[in-house]
Order: sequence, then C-alpha cells, then structure tokens
Amino acid sequence: MFILTLYEHYKFNFCFFLFCFSLHSQEGFNDLKEYGLRGRVKSFESTYYSTKEIQEMWIIDTLKSKSKVDFDENGNITKIVNLSFSESELKIETIEFQRDKNERKISYKKYNEYEVFETGTYKWIDERKYQINSIDSFGIRTESEFTLTKNLRDKSGTTAYFDSKSGEYLLTYKYENILDEYGNLLRSKITYEPIDKSSIMIYDVQELDSMGNWIKINLYYEDEDFRQIMIRKIEYYN
Repeated sequence: MFILTLYEHYKFNFCFFLFCFSLHSQEGFNDLKEYGLRGRVKSFESTYYSTKEIQEMWIIDTLKSKSKVDFDENGNITKIVNLSFSESELKIETIEFQRDKNERKISYKKYNEYEVFETGTYKWIDERKYQINSIDSFGIRTESEFTLTKNLRDKSGTTAYFDSKSGEYLLTYKYENILDEYGNLLRSKITYEPIDKSSIMIYDVQELDSMGNWIKINLYYEDEDFRQIMIRKIEYYN
C-alpha cells in the first residue's frame, strides 16, 4: 500500500519535477538553458489547474498548485516557492540551492514554515551527467541520476526510493524526455518499478509569449484519464 501511495504522489507531481527541479549549471551555462527559456528571464510563476471535459473540450476546473521560480541576472535560480491547495489547508514549501565558486549547484534544502524537511547533495559524473542523494524527514531516502543533452537540456533520469531507517528498497521511477529541434519538451516516457507501470506524458503547448516561451500548456497522460492545464506568467529583466 505504501508503494502505491508513493507511486501516486510522484505520478501527479512529475510534471512539476521536470519544469522546476532537475536544474543544471556549469561554467558557460546557466539554469535558463536547462529550462530552455529564451531571453533574460527574471522570474516565472506557474499555476496548475485540474480540468473537466465539456462538449469534448477540456476546460479549467480547480486550482491545484502554484510555483514561483526567481532568477538572478546571470540566469541562475535563487529560489523556488511551491504552494499547494486543498480543502483544508495551504502548504508552502521553499527550495534554496547552494553553489560552488563556478555557480554549479552542490546541494539544496527544502523547507516550510516549521522546519527544513529535505536536503540533498549533487555529485557530478561528467559535464552531462550528475547524481543527487537526498533524505527527508518523512523517512524517505533517494538516489537519483540525470543525463543531459549536448545543449544541457534534461534528457532522462532515474530515482530510487528507500526507507531511510531500514534501508528497504521501495520504488524506482525513470523518465526519458523527447525534445524537438529547438529543445522544447514534447513528451516524456515514465516507467515505475517494481509495480510495472508506464505512461506517456504529453506536453501540448497552447500559447507562446513574444519571446517564444510557452505561457499555457495542456498536460495529459496518453492512455489515462488525467488532464492538467498550466499557465505561466514570465517576467523579464529590462
């Protein structure tokens, strides 16, 4: 039962992971390039909605979560703030990164108003592959490895979950991103083990801004009854 609960949690948060977590910076590059963003982006705010189908059209239904990502003038992230909504409460989580002298991320911490509840460290294998080891206050430890394209866009990743006290293996999920020639994310193949689940997440861009960055996108699983609409507001430096 716990493994299935973990699966459901990460299934519905996977799209946020792709846009706001798997981030990379090294000499000559910055986080904007990892996102595939164009222009001197200062911040972007993403709002996620569930949908409902009316007359064969998917329309916005319920506000589910929001996130804001702030960038410095060098194009690197300074802070990520996540807000999730439910009938009973509002949850606010913040992620901050620590960097080395070359602006490459070496660790992160995730916290709410009460505590730091997750920390992680980065280990670089080469310029296009890195690992993250993390542990949280809920008893989960993770071991992740990510591979980037030659242009340093997110290509694929694997994360294994363990019980941090017993060391028991719980779950692994893997993803592989399909990008177009401009580095835009088209779809992701997602696989879960050992429960033998796989899905294709489709990213259907609806609107672009004047810089060519998407500001509205439909997210859905190819073979499942799941839809989200994400609207993104982007602010640029002058």
